[in-house]
Amino acid sequence: WFNYGSSDYHRHYTAGGDDFYPGEYQRTWVRAVDADGDGDYSLNEITDGLRSGNAYFVHGDLVDFLEFTAQSRDQKVEMGGELVADKPIENLKLKIRFRSPASNNCAVDGNYITSCAAPVVDHIDLIAGEIGEPIDPTSLDYTKATNESAKVVASFARGQWEVDDEGYNVIVHHIKNLSKNTYFRLRGT
Repeated sequence: WFNYGSSDYHRHYTAGGDDFYPGEYQRTWVRAVDADGDGDYSLNEITDGLRSGNAYFVHGDLVDFLEFTAQSRDQKVEMGGELVADKPIENLKLKIRFRSPASNNCAVDGNYITSCAAPVVDHIDLIAGEIGEPIDPTSLDYTKATNESAKVVASFARGQWEVDDEGYNVIVHHIKNLSKNTYFRLRGT
């Protein structure tokens, strides 16, 4: 599935409204590949990046870089990828690498400003859920809004992650003896 940071833009705050321009406060970040090597990203290359699942969205520029990988033995996949392995997976290594920008968009006393103190990530939740079989569109379960198997399997608070040589925050988490088809996602605050 895909997620996007969308906008219900009506009127910018500088013109008497209470909105930011689309992408000014809420953004969708996409890892696009310059497939044709022309040094530019076409709309098709960006759309392919969205379809790959290697995308995330943020509010207020909490992070401006996120890399999420899963590795079992010598097979490693990026966010949105599918790792196919014999079950159970004895040791699934999940690696989260992220960075917060030097400033963000925020509101101070109800007045919007475009730059203020750097954002600080307080914690990141690692969420897992089982991947089931396809559901018949005529079933009532087809439109169910929840997955009862989804749960927070780990939370990482500020101070629990390392900083690498390039200044990125890094979290490594291991899942032992994973025997079910499972998806993982992140939620940060």
